[in-house]
Amino acid sequence: MNKFFKIYDEFEYDIIRKFNEQEFYRRFHRFSKKEFTYYLLQLGYLSLEFVKFLERAKLPLKKEGGKEAIREILRDEIPASGPTHQDNRFTDLIESGLTREKILNTLPTKQTKKIIRKYYELIKYPQDNYDLRALIISRVIGEVLVGETYKHVVKGLQKHYGLKPEKSLFYTFHWQHDQKGGKGDKIDSGHTEYYDNVLKELIRDKKSLYIAKESALTAYKVRCKFHEQFIKNHHL
Repeated sequence: MNKFFKIYDEFEYDIIRKFNEQEFYRRFHRFSKKEFTYYLLQLGYLSLEFVKFLERAKLPLKKEGGKEAIREILRDEIPASGPTHQDNRFTDLIESGLTREKILNTLPTKQTKKIIRKYYELIKYPQDNYDLRALIISRVIGEVLVGETYKHVVKGLQKHYGLKPEKSLFYTFHWQHDQKGGKGDKIDSGHTEYYDNVLKELIRDKKSLYIAKESALTAYKVRCKFHEQFIKNHHL
């Protein structure tokens, strides 16, 4: 394996550890049902933005391998037939007992909208080393940390709503599919690993390794910023 990619790959595991150790998740088990639902519905706005975000990140890419990695993920998100992933998310929420009115009429908070704007700022064009930065941002903010997030959400759904993990069409699937080292449609790989081949080409020296780490850390900080509102507003 490319030694610089290997160093970066290990760095992602450090980010995962830090992500799960943040104050929000240390307090997560104390959420009331109302607080958990509020968080879940705000999280849904990040999920709703995912396809558009990936399309925007993909368009300026020069590396065909990077474009194809994102295309594969998009094909999974919106298959040629059957329900889309957002259909499945809606089904999970309905099966949990939330009403359509509650799901559809809960508006995004000021902080949630700010985080969504920040997502797009991270993939602005032009910027130096766009391919590397955009692919790392997409991988970390849209896959690696999403898988970790849904690991906790699945437990919350069972605790507060009695939705067993095996009954969840969206949250359990994405926990297992997006998580680093998760099991996707490819053997021994999930969405995170779709990016591996092109990143091995791009992370080839100390400079590109530094850029990759910097981008991953930025994505981590933005994702954590989303969580701050639930601690501040709900005094958890």
